[in-house]
Amino acid sequence: MKSRKSSHGSGGAALPFFTTILVIGGVVGAAYLSSQHSPVTTSAPSAPTSTSALDTQTAVTTSSTITGPQLALVTGDGIQVVSLDGTVQSLTVDQFSHRVAEPLRPTIGADAANGTQKIFSLGTSSTSNYELAPDHRHAAHMIAPKSDGASVVDFSLHGEASQPIVLRLGSAPIRDAAVGTWANSKTVLIAGTSNGARCVYRVGVDGTVALVATLPDSAIWLAGQGTSMWYVTAQPGEGLESDPLPPSALHRVSATADDQVYADDQRVVMGVVGGTGSAYAVRLSDGSTIVRGLDGSDASLDVGKRQPVLFLADGRLILRDGFQLVVSDTAMKTFSNITTLPAGQVRIFVMPIRLDELPTKP
Repeated sequence: MKSRKSSHGSGGAALPFFTTILVIGGVVGAAYLSSQHSPVTTSAPSAPTSTSALDTQTAVTTSSTITGPQLALVTGDGIQVVSLDGTVQSLTVDQFSHRVAEPLRPTIGADAANGTQKIFSLGTSSTSNYELAPDHRHAAHMIAPKSDGASVVDFSLHGEASQPIVLRLGSAPIRDAAVGTWANSKTVLIAGTSNGARCVYRVGVDGTVALVATLPDSAIWLAGQGTSMWYVTAQPGEGLESDPLPPSALHRVSATADDQVYADDQRVVMGVVGGTGSAYAVRLSDGSTIVRGLDGSDASLDVGKRQPVLFLADGRLILRDGFQLVVSDTAMKTFSNITTLPAGQVRIFVMPIRLDELPTKP
């Protein structure tokens, strides 16, 4: 792993960028799960399924002894709270709202189909364009730009009126901005263009705006994951419509402007799921996924065609294998089925507290 401070010089001519390659987390171009699949209606753990044909070195098992946090599977119809041993508790939105107070609800999770980062919301509010801060006290979203094209981010502060901030770097307007991710409870990372360069900016709820990184012309996509922004550089294809070519490099940019290079592969990196611990997962152009260490270690786990969704705090990885939800101990290189995913679009979050640990409400 290499580390360098990001260059703040000119980024050259801007490509058609944020309308095409800004992904708030995860993998480019994946579709969500088929709505023809039957939802889960029982609380029994799932039966074992066969290992993916493209990953024959690791067996999949179903275990009733797996412990750890519960997952909240949010759909348009309600919430399934799932234990890692496969036990499922189905709740309506009203039941979940009554039982789980707002400070104890999840914050950041992922789309089950492609691992793109999602902010926790209930029911039909899942399409909200607000990005909720980890402390649940702040939210950010983009509103109409100014007449000169300068983007405006609106912060909604808990218990206070909203606070719109016009995005400028000196006198130069920041255009075509999009919220990437929260670096902490009071700072958001935003992608945008200024003076023809594609950049990442740090914006505070107090109104401060600072340049974090200027992206090179070879950057092919940008994503917010966890508390960082990730981007990939690759060689351009031979024509305007052709795919990018290897080698590619995966960069992680923090709010302190530290640009760390985590991957340089003979395949093109198409997406990333960033972990909160010591590992991350990259999706490659041949459809395979590899888990690697943030410390630059060579130890890796090839999860085949399984789709990484999110990491648990202890480093275990939640994946989707078809309609099966799977947990992997990446250190032990084991995979265990959890449950069958419900129909339609599913967002997955880690519960900060188990339901059986909540105080009983009347």
